[in-house]
This record gives sequence, structure tokens and C-alpha cells, in this order.
Amino acid sequence: LVFGLDQAAATIRRSGDALLVEGPLDVVQLHQGGFTQAVAALGTSLCPGQRQRLQRAGARRLVIAFDGDSAGVAACGRLIAELRPLAISGALELAVLPIPAGQDPDGLLRQEGAAAFRQRLAVAVHWLQWELDQLLAPALAAPADLAVLQRCDHQAAQLLALLPAGALRHRAEQRLQQALGAVPNAPLAAPVALEPRPETQPGSGVVPVERQRAERRALRLYLCSAASRELLEQLQLQDPLCRQAMDCLQQLRLRLVAAGELTGDPDAPADPLPALAQALCPQLNPVLSALLEGLLQCGPDVRRLLRQQPQPELQAVLEVLEPGVDDHESIALAIEVRRAKAI
Repeated sequence: LVFGLDQAAATIRRSGDALLVEGPLDVVQLHQGGFTQAVAALGTSLCPGQRQRLQRAGARRLVIAFDGDSAGVAACGRLIAELRPLAISGALELAVLPIPAGQDPDGLLRQEGAAAFRQRLAVAVHWLQWELDQLLAPALAAPADLAVLQRCDHQAAQLLALLPAGALRHRAEQRLQQALGAVPNAPLAAPVALEPRPETQPGSGVVPVERQRAERRALRLYLCSAASRELLEQLQLQDPLCRQAMDCLQQLRLRLVAAGELTGDPDAPADPLPALAQALCPQLNPVLSALLEGLLQCGPDVRRLLRQQPQPELQAVLEVLEPGVDDHESIALAIEVRRAKAI
């Protein structure tokens, strides 16, 4: 059953909108407040039969307004996952009315009044925006925690895999690039065409977004971790801008080594490479300069963690760039074997 549908059907048919809440009391209070499109799922899921009833009643847009507690947020996520194919295909518009933590629609309406609730409803967020907000919340709360960033990056890749090519996926990629790129504020461009390379397969002329992010994270690690540099130099970067940046950084490292200013010792008191890269930025082309400056702005906590404990970040990057390799020794061996084959 869909509680309240008999009373809401006329409004839903006229407007095409249905407001989905959890329980009967929410529906009663919302109808009394003038929101006669409200119905309840009588729980936190929507079975195919309930969805069909709503669509037969004329619902073309469904706004989810589950309770603001953790159970309600989790239930909203599950419902979006169930309805995502319909939303992607255009068969159903899907939005979320975020309810403040500890509140439900009934209490929120009584507390704020109908006018304020109507304003909230008018700015209900697109389902994909809500999913991205939930996915990125841990990274925004702990921007220096690499484990959190890696987990968010993995979840982002899973979400992108569910979205077909098009405007929706492009907007998601842009949002994720801004939040989970190599560093905050790094200017990540859209995927760019590859230059012809012997190892590039026909038809693979675009760098996947997940790989582009991993390559920029590899560059950030190169700047922060002296112990990882020689290994990272052996990676075959596909993004042309990342390759250019790596070539530039490698030349700087070799110059410092030749001058006796860089030993590769991770315990050395000072690492001159980041400062030299920063000083070089004004002499580079604007796009490359912007990338390097963004990489250099990762913050002291992140730099210190990458310098002292580079292994987790290195492993996360190599899982994308060198999949199927489990440890440092086998990573190095795999790269050397691949390099020898190329020679």
C-alpha cells in the first residue's frame, strides 16, 4: 500500500509531483499543512508495486523526505539505488528533501511552519547531487586522512561506473575531480585525448577519470615522498599533462642529485625539490604551472603524512595504475619487467 494515495492522487495527477515520507503521521501533518501530494511508503523502501501505483496516479517526479536520523539517510540511499535506473533513463525524476538530523517531516513542519517547509521543498536536491554530498562528506570532514580519501575515491569510481556517458556523468566527474583530485583546488580538466603511444590500444584515446586522478595523486606523492620517486618515475602515465609534469619534476630531481643537494634519504632534514618546483612555476606554461601549484598546496599535514608513511598512498595509486600487483617488491619487479620488454 501507499498510505494517503487516495487523498493525494488528485494533487499528484495535477502537478506530477509526489512527496514520499516514511510514516502515516508525517502524511497527516503534511496534508493539514497544505502539502497534499504527500504519501508514505509505510517503511523505508518502495517496492515495485508501490512505485507502479504512484506512476499510475500520475507521479512523474518523486521527492524523498525520509527522517533525518542515520536510519533515514541510509534508507534514502538504498531507495535511490533502487530507483537509479529509472532516474537515469528519464522514466522518473528523483529528488531529495534533506531533513535536519534528529528531525522528521512532521516535526519540522510544526516547528518551522508551512512557508519555511515550502521553501525547503522548492530547493530539493537532485538525487545525484545528494549521493555525491553523502559520498564526499567524510572527505570534507577529514581532508588530511588519506585512508578516508582513498575510500571515498573507491566509492566514487563505483558510482561513476553506474552512470552512462553524457551530461549527468560529466557533472559527477567534475564534482568528484574538484573534491578528490590530486589535491584540493588543483585545476583538473576534463579527460583529454592521448597522444599516440605504442602501448595505447586502438580506440582508447581518452584517459579515464579514475586514472587521471590516480596519476595526479602519484605526482603529489612524488613531490612529498623522496623514497617513492624512483619507483614513480617508472610509471607509464597516460595523461599528457601528467607526463609533462612528471618529466619536469624528474629533471629537477636529477639536477638536485647532480648538485649533491638531494640524496633520496626519506629522513633527510629538508627536501629541496618542492621549493625548487615552486620557484620554477612562473617560468612554465600556465596549464602546467597551475597543476604543479595545486599539487604543492596540499597542506602540511598531508605532506608530512605522505613523507613519513607513503606506502598506503603508493599502494592506492598503484592499484589503479598497476592493477593486480600486491606489494612493493612485486610492483617494482612488474615495472622493471614491463620496462625491459619495451626496450
